Amino acid sequence: MNDSRPLLILRTERTGARFVYDALGATQATLRMVPADASLEQLHTHAEAIAAWKNEHPHGGVASLGDIPSLAHALAGQREPSVTGAGLRATLACLDKAWCRQRVTHDLGQLKTTVLRTGDDHVPRPGGPTPLGVMVKPIGGCASIGIVHTQPGEPAPPIAAPSGPIDALCRAYLGENEAGVVAVVEEYVSPDVPRVSVDGWVNGDGQPIPFAVSDNIYIDGEPERFDHQMLPTRLSAAAEAACWTLYRAVVERLAADYDLRDQFCDVEMFVFDADTDAPRAEVMEVNCRVHPNISPIFRRCLDGGDVLGAHLTPPQAAPTRRDLAGGLFYLWSAPGDDAGRPDPDAVARLEAENDVLACVFDDAGPKSNGWTCWGWLYVFADSADGVRALGERARTALMG
Repeated sequence: MNDSRPLLILRTERTGARFVYDALGATQATLRMVPADASLEQLHTHAEAIAAWKNEHPHGGVASLGDIPSLAHALAGQREPSVTGAGLRATLACLDKAWCRQRVTHDLGQLKTTVLRTGDDHVPRPGGPTPLGVMVKPIGGCASIGIVHTQPGEPAPPIAAPSGPIDALCRAYLGENEAGVVAVVEEYVSPDVPRVSVDGWVNGDGQPIPFAVSDNIYIDGEPERFDHQMLPTRLSAAAEAACWTLYRAVVERLAADYDLRDQFCDVEMFVFDADTDAPRAEVMEVNCRVHPNISPIFRRCLDGGDVLGAHLTPPQAAPTRRDLAGGLFYLWSAPGDDAGRPDPDAVARLEAENDVLACVFDDAGPKSNGWTCWGWLYVFADSADGVRALGERARTALMG
């Protein structure tokens, strides 16, 4: 980040200082921790402090890395309109999965969905056949917490009625959800269908400025465990165009109905029939914020891809691709592996010998089927194949 103006970055526990300073290049930024379990009262306290910081630094900017930090960011904007970069109603409309499905993306695709309500003994069928089952997503969940893969007609998973800061803010600023809704139920999509993240900046007129489509790759045989993310995408030009068409439709609706302005928006998508002449993109999830994990790839692989700098000088045009590919690899330790966290000496040796950067968590991160994530490995090469080969080699060197 070359801009010398002050920048306040709101982060979670996982986005440590090394990630922000080294991976995102924000060595001059001020960091503020907003815990993932912050209460509503704590979010308002953070918002007050953010607004006060902006008043003290009128030429500065604010950026948030994560769902809960984006709430504090958006609440600060309610107090101090010069705090841009996260609109409250747009943020809430995306954090509440039922609201987003029923009121934002309901008619933008063909994915079969319904809702689970308090008192439902069994999982409802979302209309039409679902040969691979369904995904049950709690409406206020963050970071895939509580998502269950099951079958229609099976006993409903125990999901408490929504509570906490997201629910309270949604009721205050959006309105009531349908009575008793606790989760979205949607058809499970085959792991063979490509998953992508589509990211862009939304300008002051509510129009998207595309950044990139990146491929989301999951573990073979474990389609819920993330393996790596890759830029550039391997989608065909037609499939990538279908993604951008859907992205624009989502963004324009959020801009018109929820005042989405002056911030990033990330839409995760399925891409059906990706190798045909008629590909079809479907919304998987909408995140009205910076996509922090992939942002270091944007910074290195795109001219004008500095997501933090965008909060100081908003982009006027889409960044262009450099002749460099980048990959984000998750660092998983196997079930029963007591060693867990990568050895710092091994990390230092790996980085000294390769074009990689390992951002390792201080404590164990997300878990999946007994595997534990300990951080992210950023890998760069002149081709996607080179990134994949180096990434797999480097991860094995760190994790075995």
